[in-house]
Amino acid sequence: PSLVLSAGAVSTAAVVWGGVPHEVNAGDGRLRLLRIGQGSQTVVLESDLTGLIEDWWPVQRELARSVRVVAYERAGRGGSSPMPSSASAKGAMRQLHTALLNAHAPPPYLLVGAGLGASLVRVFASLYPNEVGGLVLLDPPQIETSTEAMDWLRQNRPEQLAEIEEWLKKY
Repeated sequence: PSLVLSAGAVSTAAVVWGGVPHEVNAGDGRLRLLRIGQGSQTVVLESDLTGLIEDWWPVQRELARSVRVVAYERAGRGGSSPMPSSASAKGAMRQLHTALLNAHAPPPYLLVGAGLGASLVRVFASLYPNEVGGLVLLDPPQIETSTEAMDWLRQNRPEQLAEIEEWLKKY
């Protein structure tokens, strides 16, 4: 049985071998990944729009006291390979899956997604349902977005609106 939790936005963190991120083979590219802690379950931290390991550092460090925790940078972010021209949410989650296996971070996975990351972990769970033990969704975007919210993004964060619209087209 899977567990799904939803909560408001929370500051988060990242981890890897001894606290140093590594580039890991992700099939059609390399992802910068930080894995710390030990345990029988792997907690995977999926960031919002920035997609940077450092976004999760405080949370990852605390969780690593009792479980294996992985934070990473999606293709096109930070130290990861550029995003493939055929990028999609499913493709990004397939890359993550390959990278997790190559980083010796086996399932079961507890997926933690913040903002856009909440949508991405849902995609991961749909692709690999037998490997996911649960989802934690932090400030998940609503599928139906209000006109007011879209107007606010258009005026205040046009680059984020464009990125969100691009991701939504690829679902």
